[in-house]
Amino acid sequence: MEFRLLGPVEVRLDGQPLALGGPRQRTVLAALALRANEVVSVDQLTAAVWDRLPASPSSNIRTYVRQLRQLLDGPGSRAPRLLTRAPGYQLIVHPGELDVEVFEELTERGVTALARHDLTAGVAYLDRALRLWRGDPLAGLQPGPALAAEAVRLGERRLSAAEHLAQMRIRLGQYAEAVGELRRLVVSHPLREGLWAQLLLALYRGGRQAEALDAYQQVRRLLVAELGVEPGQELRRLHRAIVSDELEDVFQPASDEPAAAPDPPEPALSPHRQLPMDIAEFTGREAELRRLRALASATLDAPAGVDGGTGTVCAIVGAAGIGKTRLAVHVAHLLHADVVLYADLAGFTAGRAPVPPDAVLERMLRALGVPAERIPGDLDGRVTVYRDRLRDQRVVLLLDNAADTNQVRPLLPGSPGAFVLVTSRRSLAWLDGVHMVRLDMFTTDEATALLARIAGRERIAADPAAARRVVELCGHLPAAVAVAGRRLETRTAWTPADLAARLAPADQRLTELTAGPLDIRAMFHLSYQGLPADQRRMFRLLALHPGPDATASSAAALAGRGPDYADLLLESLLDEHLIQQTRQGRYRLHDLLRGYAGEQARADESGAEREAGTRRALAWYLHTAGRAGRLLDPDRKHPELDPSTAPRHGLVLDSYEAALGWFEDEYPNLVAAVHLAAEHGLYDIACQLPGVMLPYFDLAGVWDDWITANLIALDAAERIGDQISLADAVDRLGVAYTRAGRHAEAVAHHRRALSVRRAAGDPAGQARTLHWLGAAYQGLGRRTEAVESLRLALLLFRINVDRRGEHLTLVRLDDVQRAPRGRPVRAARR
Repeated sequence: MEFRLLGPVEVRLDGQPLALGGPRQRTVLAALALRANEVVSVDQLTAAVWDRLPASPSSNIRTYVRQLRQLLDGPGSRAPRLLTRAPGYQLIVHPGELDVEVFEELTERGVTALARHDLTAGVAYLDRALRLWRGDPLAGLQPGPALAAEAVRLGERRLSAAEHLAQMRIRLGQYAEAVGELRRLVVSHPLREGLWAQLLLALYRGGRQAEALDAYQQVRRLLVAELGVEPGQELRRLHRAIVSDELEDVFQPASDEPAAAPDPPEPALSPHRQLPMDIAEFTGREAELRRLRALASATLDAPAGVDGGTGTVCAIVGAAGIGKTRLAVHVAHLLHADVVLYADLAGFTAGRAPVPPDAVLERMLRALGVPAERIPGDLDGRVTVYRDRLRDQRVVLLLDNAADTNQVRPLLPGSPGAFVLVTSRRSLAWLDGVHMVRLDMFTTDEATALLARIAGRERIAADPAAARRVVELCGHLPAAVAVAGRRLETRTAWTPADLAARLAPADQRLTELTAGPLDIRAMFHLSYQGLPADQRRMFRLLALHPGPDATASSAAALAGRGPDYADLLLESLLDEHLIQQTRQGRYRLHDLLRGYAGEQARADESGAEREAGTRRALAWYLHTAGRAGRLLDPDRKHPELDPSTAPRHGLVLDSYEAALGWFEDEYPNLVAAVHLAAEHGLYDIACQLPGVMLPYFDLAGVWDDWITANLIALDAAERIGDQISLADAVDRLGVAYTRAGRHAEAVAHHRRALSVRRAAGDPAGQARTLHWLGAAYQGLGRRTEAVESLRLALLLFRINVDRRGEHLTLVRLDDVQRAPRGRPVRAARR
């Protein structure tokens, strides 16, 4: 089945179009398809379909859905496509079926290829992407405002892809192809100066200088007639370079060229200050403040007439609740400029779609005093007037809550005196020349200071330990600390210790972190719900991962996907600031986000799916630790693992150093995996995992963790009635007690293991147990019992033809016999 939205809305089954009904019904389908595999509420569908609501919109929506279901889930359908899911409906779309998703993926690959300078691949990707288009997006519908805005966004994405394609064709010398595409584009977007600049460049590079000059005159006449303005600075410089036939191999505006004749001056602008109120309790971020103020000063304090390029753009990015807006507003209030503009782009705002750039520009142009009748109706025209109005002005522009770079680019003034602050939960690294300011969690001191400023310094000073516990439970997330402070401020009977006690249960923490309009769970949900389905699934499954962090390989096992795809998903979640990168290749969830991800996993993954993911992850750790243990100590007898439980994509370890490094990196996760296996009733893994970890436990000497892990293994073995596994766990405990100098406890455990092995008929195991029992007796200085145990072990090793065991026992026996009688001897690690 194919869902086609890049043109007239169509659904094709086996290549044949389905009869989708009237425009309203097709609009419902389009709204569902644009959020494929997500639940779309009835209210959202209503907003997509109608500008003015009918008498009973919900009833109409149900009718449309019922009729669409009959079409999509008819004969030949292997599984339901259109599901009822509170509070609305969900359209199931498989990978490759929706042309919008294919277009976005191909476009992203093309832009990535351009960034890598792989122009041939980039042209191939973008050419394929643009061939998917059959006309205007969502053509033939009667959309409401929300869907109309989406059609505008898709059109902008198409135009952006076409511009990138033309750029790459020019760089590859494909001038004829570029000229043909650009001529079509300037006809449909005549006021977009960037397209004209590319057309001039392609014509000139293709040896068509006269046509390039003629094209410049066309766009100049057009701009003067339509907007009353001359071409912009870049286009004028390109024209001069073509006239003089002195275009560089890669055209860049030259800073030492003579300035063009000045345009007639505009009336002076009075200062506009549209900023929200500054934050009274602003705390911390001193390094970021210094950096941003220095960048602002270099832009706003430059002498008039100095060519500063296109100004300065600073992107403040980070997770939800990290304090991006607070920092940006505070910085903007500290700056002085001719014009100060602010726009909330609603990239992550509950109940609102991101504001289209043309709507933002209309508001800004009105604020700048442009009469309504002089505001062009199209995006390109508004950009031109906007940039012209801000030319030669000192400008501070705050673009808050951006959805992505495509929303931001048309809003950049592009003038030397412009200082732009952009905030977003997404990475904005693709903006040209951007200065990235990535915010991390507060330090303990910063978080405690914020708590004190809100709740009162005296209350926090009365119990600083409890205050530090509160900020720790908030994960040092500024918004969470602010909510905690508000709760203390409004609950005068509470102490910091009371609040810490309420925050302590992990399953109640997000519920407690709500104060009036401040809701940490809701903040996270806005980021989560905007993700594609595979990213959402990876995010929520990470809550099931054992230990503090994950790698692409361990996450792949958890999700049942390949490591390369898992790496792609993790990197995309990193760009969304939903996970953190502790170092290259290792990712972690913030504690509060882990709690939220766990809620989503319980809501969206069945119990069977969660258990399957946990088992896959634990099996990956079991088998990888087994391979690593063999590399650390190849001569030791290692537990035999069932190859049928091995992961599909195992991690390659090929040396002692690689195995040791893996154990050191994964040690916290391995310890957590033992606990997790027992908690989930996966007793087979809980029994085996401490055994395969033995070489590293022994090498690292982490006795407490070794003892705890094997106590869990012992309990698991008792639960499943596996006597050999039980004896192995008891023996490992005995060895750990010996290593820790607790020899009497070691003797008791080995004697118990020996009894179990004799009852189970395990002579090879008895030999190992007797060897370790001899070592424990040796540690107590009881030479007679040590010699007796070791001689019995030696006999059994010889019967079982275990040469390594025989050799180690002979060495230990020699140590015991040489030692003075009655003196305790430190047990060697054998």
